[in-house]
Amino acid sequence: MNLSREAGQSTILMVLMLLLLGLMMLAGLSSYLATQRQWGMKEVRSIVRYAGAQSALAWGTGLQWSPQQHWQCQTEAFSGLHACLYQTKGNEVLLAGTLVGGNLSESLVLWRWGRLKNGKFIASAHGWLDYCPLSDKTRCNLALQS
Repeated sequence: MNLSREAGQSTILMVLMLLLLGLMMLAGLSSYLATQRQWGMKEVRSIVRYAGAQSALAWGTGLQWSPQQHWQCQTEAFSGLHACLYQTKGNEVLLAGTLVGGNLSESLVLWRWGRLKNGKFIASAHGWLDYCPLSDKTRCNLALQS
């Protein structure tokens, strides 16, 4: 046996094993980063929907509304803000705000209790809601009310 000829084979084998281990680690890291990117994009979409709903509520408070006991909706065409107002049997009104873009079923709707004074929405101090408070849930679907 010639030892000088066999000495390089173990080195090549070790290099190949390290290369294989590095490739496996890179594949795992790539999979992890793809999952994190998807999670991050979902988070960004959620933040955009929430900010859009907040903006729609703020925009809706500045609009002129008439006292009627059915949904009235107004949409700002440029930005996609969508605000709807519903007057209950009493003097209270419910303002709903959402950002319309693409699929309305994916949008987030925020709600705010208040009252109308000279056609302007006056918000209640503690009237913020993130769910529809109406007992008839079919009235909560703003896509049907538009």
